[in-house]
Amino acid sequence: MTDGNYTHKARALLLAALMVFSVFAGTVAFAGSASAANVADADISPEPVPVEQDPVTQEVDVTFDFAADVDSASGEINLNSISGEVDNIDVVGAGGASVSNLQANDLSTNPRATFTVNNESDTTTANLKVFIEYDTSGVSATAADGDISVTIDDSAATGSSSTGTQSFSYVAGVDAQLNSGSTYWQGQEGAVYTDGNNVNFQGGNGDIAIATDDQLQIREYDTSGDSPEIGSLEDEFSLENGYADINTDDLDGEYVVTPAADSGVALQITDGKVSGAVNETNLTSYTVAWEVTTQDLSVEWDEDSVNNGATDSTSELDLNTNRGSADVEVSADGLEEADLLSIFSASAFNAQPLPEYDDDSDSMIVLKNVGDITEDADFEGIDQGEYEFSFEVADTTASDSGTVEVTESDVDASFSEGVTTETAGDIATFNVSLSDTDSTYVQFGDEDAGFVDVLYLEDDDDDDEVTFKVNLRTLGTKGAGDVYDSEDDIVNSAIHGDLIGSDNEPSFWDEEVDDAGADYTFHQYLEELDLIDDAAAGDDGTDQLTRPLQPAEYDLTASADGQFIINADGESTADEELDSALLELTQPGVEGITIHKAVADNADQDDTVSDLVSSATAIEDGSEVAIDDRLVVQVQASGLYGATVAETGSFDTLDDGITMNQFKEIFANINDNDDWDGEGMNLIVEAEDATGNQDATTLNYDSQSTTDVFVLFDEENNQFFIVADTSASNAFDGDVDEDTEFSASLEYETDDEDRYEFDYGAGLGNNPYSGDAGGDVAGTPDAAYPFLGTDSTVSEDVAFTMAERDVTFDSVSSAGVLQAQAAENAVISGTTNIAPGSDAEVRVSSTSADVSFRSTSSATIADDGSFNATFDFSDQSAGDLADTSFRVSGSNIDTVDTELVESVQTTTEAPDTTEAPGTDAPDTTEAPDTTEAPDTTEAPGTTEQPATETPTSTPGFGVVVALTALIAAALLAIRRD
Repeated sequence: MTDGNYTHKARALLLAALMVFSVFAGTVAFAGSASAANVADADISPEPVPVEQDPVTQEVDVTFDFAADVDSASGEINLNSISGEVDNIDVVGAGGASVSNLQANDLSTNPRATFTVNNESDTTTANLKVFIEYDTSGVSATAADGDISVTIDDSAATGSSSTGTQSFSYVAGVDAQLNSGSTYWQGQEGAVYTDGNNVNFQGGNGDIAIATDDQLQIREYDTSGDSPEIGSLEDEFSLENGYADINTDDLDGEYVVTPAADSGVALQITDGKVSGAVNETNLTSYTVAWEVTTQDLSVEWDEDSVNNGATDSTSELDLNTNRGSADVEVSADGLEEADLLSIFSASAFNAQPLPEYDDDSDSMIVLKNVGDITEDADFEGIDQGEYEFSFEVADTTASDSGTVEVTESDVDASFSEGVTTETAGDIATFNVSLSDTDSTYVQFGDEDAGFVDVLYLEDDDDDDEVTFKVNLRTLGTKGAGDVYDSEDDIVNSAIHGDLIGSDNEPSFWDEEVDDAGADYTFHQYLEELDLIDDAAAGDDGTDQLTRPLQPAEYDLTASADGQFIINADGESTADEELDSALLELTQPGVEGITIHKAVADNADQDDTVSDLVSSATAIEDGSEVAIDDRLVVQVQASGLYGATVAETGSFDTLDDGITMNQFKEIFANINDNDDWDGEGMNLIVEAEDATGNQDATTLNYDSQSTTDVFVLFDEENNQFFIVADTSASNAFDGDVDEDTEFSASLEYETDDEDRYEFDYGAGLGNNPYSGDAGGDVAGTPDAAYPFLGTDSTVSEDVAFTMAERDVTFDSVSSAGVLQAQAAENAVISGTTNIAPGSDAEVRVSSTSADVSFRSTSSATIADDGSFNATFDFSDQSAGDLADTSFRVSGSNIDTVDTELVESVQTTTEAPDTTEAPGTDAPDTTEAPDTTEAPDTTEAPGTTEQPATETPTSTPGFGVVVALTALIAAALLAIRRD
């Protein structure tokens, strides 16, 4: 047996499949108040009724409009002036309506049926399908038309009703009316009848009479010669009361009907009636023949094995035929009508049930008026087994079959990580893999954690998994925006979405309560778990938390069916648990701050963390950043990324970066009386130049330009970067002079006595940030970082100096003259405070030389600021004079007088030795071509290298190895376990 879901699927099928009806013939008469009943435009489209049949079914399509706000109405069908007998009447909803309480009455005397029609659509238009079973034995094809009337009575709601009436005819032929000159499909059943009157005989002597009990023949119509001829005999039959059915099962070609007594006469047939006769010698001039051809039908399943779960349950059916459209009956051993309607529920199949009184209605459906079809059939919920589907055209011999095996689905959902560790107040990411289903439910939290939300997850990109993010700062809070986010899938929440009341709403119940109507609402479920006080009074999922979700362990439980139970121990559990996982929230904090410098450019030149890591260089605490370079403040901290996403309204913030003006909103110390002041987070980047008359110069917190100040996030590694273009006039709120000392700090401030609590409805309204120390917002909120205890403020700070861009050359004499060797590989070196990676070069231009020259060489600035440039001065002479300039990006930083020498000699004086003017003391003065003791003078031709201090490791970065450390290592963040 199939599950109860099929009742709804069958209804959905009928709603979608029967919207298109035949072109209506004749006129419709209406009575009643159309405007009140709103059904004046009801259309009734009855098929003609074949005569001399027992039984035969007439189909009638009815469409009408419900009056506004009417949920149901009474219906009645009446048959008037009919010929023959009515054996059964059936009415089914066929789009926008369902039918109940059907009663067929007085079928032998005054055939009618009453029923209730229920509005099942968001629109007012409804469709009905009426099946009427007749016995038309003895009824003539010339019988007068019958009438059918349909009444829709919604007087209980509108005070009126409406009736439509339509006439229908009686015809000869169950499937088609035979006409000379027409083509029929093999297997269709037609008919021939006569009223016994004479008909005109073309080519004979006067008229010819066909009696009501004559014998007739079906003969081939032979067109192989020069003139058509009446050919060999195919079948012979007798008229009974002037009527005979013609079966075409064994016919294929052109045929004529002839009197058995004279096979040289072909009868002309019009709508089944003998309307004339033609002598064989006159066949060329008249149309007498009719054609029978074979209908082809082929079906092919693209998948011969499917499962009965929510995924991988479809197989594409390719149905092909050489006929424009036909009714195709479908059946399969082991499947009932509801199963078949579910499998072929796609609108392209136009699947319809047979009338209930039909003997095959329990195990067969009909694909109505279909031609070629390529469409998915859905086997979700079908019992396991192998099914051979039989497809038979209702009125021809065409048929085919195909087999599909249905396997049992193994629905599963599993978390990719058994334990996910994240800091409170930040963003958690989850991945759930799905098998044999495209959806699942997840309960987030439980009664032990003090918080519960229920999620519906659906794979929307067909990759068999759902990936989503959760804002842990706003989860469970009032007024929160997007708490959950998924780029490719669907995530709906009982607290922060519209899951409750949707088609996917989960169920909640108590296993100790037997009452079938005792299901809980979600809010009642929370109340039973003691997570809220009073659901009836309006408490909801946002009333569970005193403060934002705290460091603790939170269970996540995946459920197959969305049914969650309170067991005998008062604990929540899933009725059909698929998997579970744990979210471990840790306490956030501030771990450290590091200053970096980067090549001069717009602040947002590097718009990803990886690019910024590649271009920035860490400096020591208190060291210099050259003005015009980019200042990079790296802060290793957690517990503020959820607030950032909430303030900007987008999870993409953490990938794309934001302006400083956006970022400042979460910090209490910047612009008092902001929304997040109660959060107690304070960020400072300012100079130590405050005076009694003016404030200190600060970073321009109000900057709305990412080219001036840009904030990048690496939430995964608990760090963010503030990048400022120090050449921009709006990067700082004030002037930055050379050698200005700055500090950068981040503080999570707590209250000495009270922890953070929500205070909804106070001055800050119902919002995620509505709270402060003690939960009593009045005026300016009292700061208390929500994830720390009382009197536990944490902070980090660092110092740096903004300095003019400068350079110091090595091998400069006491007279201030740079010495360069007049040799092929002369090296000029030095140090600079300009950021490594800058486009630097050294230019030497002669001022007094035997041969004038100018030479430029690129200079690579190392992480410690050192550089060197190599020149070929082999064509120059010792004693040549020049100017040497250090240039960056085309701008001159500094120029020094230069002399080319045979060998470079640099004297380092002992710090306690002072050379007296005019005294040639041998222990302080170098003799030509001699070398002083190694503690005072370097060997000739060597260059003294400045002392280099290796920066210590800072949080989030590796050790910077002097001269050789890679920039990526300098900025590589320590990942959390």
